[in-house]
Amino acid sequence: MADHFFKTDEGHNVTVNVDRYRAMITNFFIPELNNHDVQELWFQQDSATCHTARATIDLLKDTFGDRLISRFGPVNWPPRSCDLTPLDYFL
Repeated sequence: MADHFFKTDEGHNVTVNVDRYRAMITNFFIPELNNHDVQELWFQQDSATCHTARATIDLLKDTFGDRLISRFGPVNWPPRSCDLTPLDYFL
């Protein structure tokens, strides 16, 4: 999958907020998932405010069901876990 950067139409970087994050999930991420066989895919995110907003969690639950690892999600995100966040420790 491709990376996604949050920019204005003029190309300026912007802060990620709940609305921008949900728009990215709806308009970019979910359509990308539809191009792949991801029936049993788990989704993990950290506890950033835009990730844990009720509207975001509800949207992701609709897509991933109980396969969502996130604060306030079906599977609680364990902070500082080297098992679930290897890039934080490897890179």
